[in-house]
Parts: sequence; structure tokens; C-alpha cells
Amino acid sequence: MELTQVADVTIVARSGQWKETPMRTSTSGVTESQRILLFWIGQARMWPSSVVRLRQHKSDCAEVKCLARVIAEVSLFSDFVQQAEVILGERTSERGKVLYSPARTLSRGEIYLLGFNPGGRDDYPESRGRICDSLWSLPKKTTNDYFDEEWRNSRGKLMPRGRHRLQFRIRYLFACLRLRLYETCASNLIFMRSSQAKGVFYWRDACACWPVHRIILERVTPRVILAFGNGRQSTFSYLRVMSERSIAAADCLRFPRYSVGSFQGWYGARSIKVVGFPHPSRF
Repeated sequence: MELTQVADVTIVARSGQWKETPMRTSTSGVTESQRILLFWIGQARMWPSSVVRLRQHKSDCAEVKCLARVIAEVSLFSDFVQQAEVILGERTSERGKVLYSPARTLSRGEIYLLGFNPGGRDDYPESRGRICDSLWSLPKKTTNDYFDEEWRNSRGKLMPRGRHRLQFRIRYLFACLRLRLYETCASNLIFMRSSQAKGVFYWRDACACWPVHRIILERVTPRVILAFGNGRQSTFSYLRVMSERSIAAADCLRFPRYSVGSFQGWYGARSIKVVGFPHPSRF
């Protein structure tokens, strides 16, 4: 639960729903900015339309700006959650996760990091979370799974936070590229969890999740998508198929054991560079 106290009103935000609790009934003696706050808090259930009008208010009051920012952020995340739930439908009851990065990364950024699908066996307690659970908790998510989560290795041992080989290698890659992984929007092509890649139906499951990725791309507007893996059934291959305009042959840099591919894809009206690199859990 997020608690924000502004002027004479305490605002409680829980799962996108606003509850206003006046700290005193009388408004006599309050400032003009506090009257504005009381009015807009009363209109809070009407956002996001209220947010637009609040942003247009000519007051320079810091309290008003603070309230506008809080309402706008909750509105932004709640809208995304609602859209994702409608798109995924009954599949939100399956085990899985949507976002690996903090909720604030659902905004303009340079990079979109895209893995294949969440891993983990059914009998692991930390792997039992459903897609709907990850969506409902998304507005208050401030952590990055590549830094802050405990993952199990191939022998089933629960590693300390951020010490799994995949977590370490992703952080190392971003450090070499001088990119801020913690503030990079990160997800998976397929939200459904499985212990191995073959545990999901590649085309069916990817197509079920793709409309959600389209919404993320519209919000993040990345210049580059970094994709785990570039084989025949991979995130890289799916993104190439889903490009809305014809593209030239993908560039490929080959090494003895692996290769790195790239192409310029079109998604909506935006051209995005897609780079497919070897899956960090294997190389």
C-alpha cells in the first residue's frame, strides 16, 4: 500500500483504486492550493481524464504538482494492467510473470531487454506465482529481478540475490555496453513459465503475449531490442517474423560456438534495431 500525505488530506492508493480520507471536516483557513487539492482528490475516481485537467492547471504549487504526478503514475500502471488482463484473458491464471524491471521502466527508454520465457520448476515455491499476481503487484514494483531476486541453479540450489549465472552475465553484458540495466525495461517474449524452453508452445504462446509487447513498445519507444537467443525458435526469430515491413537479410557475426544477429524491424510506425545474442544461460 502506498500512502501519500498532502496538505490536509491523506490519499491511500491500493491496486489503482483511490480512497480519500479528510483529516478534518472544515476547510476554513486553508490555502487556495489546499482547496485545489481537495477538489481534485474528490475527482480522483474520474482519472485519467482528471489527470489531464489537473496538469493543465496554471498553479505553480508544489503540492498540486506532486498530486498530479502521483495520480498520473498510478493511472499509467493501472491502465497497462487492465489492458494486459483483457488481452491475456484466462491465461493470466497460468504460472508466469510479465515484467522483470521496476514499473517505472514502462516509460520512454533506449533499450527493451527481451528474454524467451520465465524458468523454474512447478515444485519450487518461488515459481508458483501466476501472471495475474505479477500484474496486480506491478504498480508497486520497484525491484529488478536481475539484481534483487533469488534464483535456483541447475542443481536446484537457491542462489543469493543476483548471484545466479544468468543474472550475473546479463549484468556483465550491460556493464560492458555501459548501459543501466536496473532502469531498462525487461520482460520475456512468452510470459508463461516452464522449466525448459520446450515446455511452452512457441508460436501459440508468443502470439498470445505479443499484443502486450506492442503496448510496451508504444510506451518505451526503444531504439534497440536486445533479445536472448537467435535460433530457429527464439525471441529474435519471432521479432523478425512480426516486423510489419519487409526487411533486408539479417546481419550475422559468426563465432565457432555461437553467433550474433541483427536486423532493422518495423513495429507500428517505428523502426527498431533488433539484436539477437546467445542465451546467457548457455554461453
